[in-house]
Amino acid sequence: MSSRCETCGGWSFGGHKCDPLFTYNIPEMMDDEWRETRALSHVDAAENACEENDRGSGEYSIMRYEGINVVRVRDAEGVEKRFSIVAEPVPTYYATEIIDSADDPTAEEVEG
Repeated sequence: MSSRCETCGGWSFGGHKCDPLFTYNIPEMMDDEWRETRALSHVDAAENACEENDRGSGEYSIMRYEGINVVRVRDAEGVEKRFSIVAEPVPTYYATEIIDSADDPTAEEVEG
């Protein structure tokens, strides 16, 4: 049986270990504020941070590349690394079967 970890929110199917904690700052968006994220590396933490920030704000400034291009990430030992970030939208397509020809915009009318 699975359950959600109370610390990191990840799903546990038995033996769960939380990813290490990192803090991040996006200077152009957050001034001097630092937030937390969990990841396996500084790179993963930078990517998580940008995704969380874009999704959380709903503005998708990073994906639209409005000048935001630096993320600062610190690990638990205080080692800080800086990253340049870019993002790309991923379109999603949906298909619905056309059952009735009356619903088909490409169907030719047949006069009989």
